[in-house]
Amino acid sequence: CEYLATARKNGQIEIWRIFTDERFSSLVTILPGKEGKNIRSLIWQQCCSNASSIDYRLFSCGLHGQFVDWNLRTRSPRQVITLPCAIWSAIVHPNGKCFLLAGEDGRVRLLVPKDQNNHDSELALTAVASVSHSKRLLDIKFSADGNRLFVSSITGEISRINIEIADGKIVKFQKEWTLNVADGSYLTNEIHSDVEFAWVLHVLNDDTVIAGTSNGHTLFVDGKFGVLESSELIHNGDVVAIASNSSQTSVYAAGIDGTVVCFQKLNDVSSWKFAVRK
Repeated sequence: CEYLATARKNGQIEIWRIFTDERFSSLVTILPGKEGKNIRSLIWQQCCSNASSIDYRLFSCGLHGQFVDWNLRTRSPRQVITLPCAIWSAIVHPNGKCFLLAGEDGRVRLLVPKDQNNHDSELALTAVASVSHSKRLLDIKFSADGNRLFVSSITGEISRINIEIADGKIVKFQKEWTLNVADGSYLTNEIHSDVEFAWVLHVLNDDTVIAGTSNGHTLFVDGKFGVLESSELIHNGDVVAIASNSSQTSVYAAGIDGTVVCFQKLNDVSSWKFAVRK
């Protein structure tokens, strides 16, 4: 079985057990929350190889500016790290040993275990790096190898950053390219007066970046060079979630209009076509 965590509007977090073979799910527990605690990210981290019970750590963070490590057995926080601004997105490094947070103040923050050899170790804030001065960061994603960071901001920019983390510090943080999300509007002949920005990013193993924008576009970007390859305007509102299948040949984009759109990769080329809308 697998576990699914869902955040509710009232700040509560539901833990579901998903039985994939039987297509059955059951509610395991509910973590308490408060109104006004807008949770933006939930991150699972497996503690050991035994997955017969909930041998995982669950982390949450959001616009209330707290990064919380939950004890799933007591349904209470094990550790709460209070940050100086709202957190719009959080990710775990591919090595599973550290976290990056995207802040309201245009900075990313690094959290690492105090004891690298202890799966249950508390976390510590060890580094801060600026991406966009005083401008809100909306989403961040690592490349598959963890050497590149892709960031979207409220200014309408998507950036690729060469990043290196060593000994609990950010030792390299160099912006390599920046793309303006509004370029996608020109490809579809849909020009808007408001600034268009990417709510969500999804990065494939070949560094293709798929972005969902505030004006309903789904963008496909060559992540190596920052070139916009295609822009699809199918949604009637913000695109807020993007996922891919395990083979990364299909991409799914969901919007506030209540629809999910599937795009399929064309054979042997780095191009995508609209497949179905539900």
